[in-house]
Amino acid sequence: MQPSALSVSAVNRQVKFLLETQFGHIAVEGEISNLATPASGHIYFTLKDSSAQLKCAMFKSSLARTSFHPKNGDQVVITGKLSLYEGRGDYQMIVSSMTVKGDGALQQQFIELKNKLEGEGLFDINNKKPLPNNIQKVGIITSDTGAAIHDVLTTIRRRWPMMEIFLYPSLVQGKDAALSLNIAFTQASQNMDLDCILLTRGGGSLEDLFCFNDEMLARQIASCDIPVISAVGHEVDFSISDFAADVRAATPTAAAELISKNQQDILQMLEHQNRRLTLSIKQKLQKYTWQISSATRALKKPESIIQQARLRIDDAMQEIGSQVQIKQAELQTHLIDLQHRLALNNPETIISEQQNQLDHLSQLLHIKINQVFRHKQTKHHDQMLTLNALSPLNTLKRGYSIAKSGKTVVTSAKQLKSGDELSTEFEDGSIISIVK
Repeated sequence: MQPSALSVSAVNRQVKFLLETQFGHIAVEGEISNLATPASGHIYFTLKDSSAQLKCAMFKSSLARTSFHPKNGDQVVITGKLSLYEGRGDYQMIVSSMTVKGDGALQQQFIELKNKLEGEGLFDINNKKPLPNNIQKVGIITSDTGAAIHDVLTTIRRRWPMMEIFLYPSLVQGKDAALSLNIAFTQASQNMDLDCILLTRGGGSLEDLFCFNDEMLARQIASCDIPVISAVGHEVDFSISDFAADVRAATPTAAAELISKNQQDILQMLEHQNRRLTLSIKQKLQKYTWQISSATRALKKPESIIQQARLRIDDAMQEIGSQVQIKQAELQTHLIDLQHRLALNNPETIISEQQNQLDHLSQLLHIKINQVFRHKQTKHHDQMLTLNALSPLNTLKRGYSIAKSGKTVVTSAKQLKSGDELSTEFEDGSIISIVK
């Protein structure tokens, strides 16, 4: 008996279920190839070894937790779950984490040391020392030939060139780097003139940065009396020194900006303070000048005071006289205005004006009546002429007559029959005749 056929979708769905349930979470190592980075932020690549390939997809959220940027040719260890993309029937692995091959053991060491020191309270935030407000002397522990010291010095010289810098050169990569960092830190921590210590280097792989995960270095940082800033790698990189330090900066440049003032801000503040001080001095000078002037006027001789009083009295009398004249002129103008308004509102004047208006209207009415009468006369005459022209009597005068049978005007012989009585009207009378 032939088994019932499955749809392609059903087959793919069952295969996907088997892959995801039978294998679970697995780790695979190999070389990255055919890496694709679309605008979505996800990455797609093929993991291969000498004889096989495995398609992989790593979503944006998982990629954000990766401490390096994957590229073709990288030997990596990935973890995730096997799955099947049903639409194309592609077998693939959904990657949840990725480390450079060999980094797994280092990462485990990092986690174990972090948990140990954290359990001892080495990273307790209550033990962190604040940075001074005015940092003038800084000790820098880093490679004297690396990019980090160049970035830090460039930033400080641009922002606050007056800062004193004490460089404690150290290896920042390799098997001897941890010891070199410890020696340099011991030297820096003994210089009590320093306002803070900056421990820094640029980005790199987990292995490159692992010297900053040294336990002895972490204990030195935590017990140092001078505030310590750790700026190791990029923003996504974290080291034990970052947790032990009083302050962590994302990059060497960010650390340099953190410890240095911006001279432009200081110059602007000084300019602002200078303007405020200048304005305050001017205001005080004006105040004291006025006070001296007032005191000087108060010390005048009595004769001068009397003379000034007389002058003020004269000025006041002149002002009073001027005000009286102005007031009289205003009252006179107001009186004339009232008289004019009274004249305009006089009953005799109003009656006279209204009588004149009535006479004028009577004249206009008489003229209008005559115009209407003449118009009606003319219209009547025209109508009489028209009526006369249309009158049957005028027709009769021209020799015509009107024949009637009873009250009906006869216009055709067909209207009559033998024996009908016919009335014929002329201009000067009528006759009766019988139709035969």
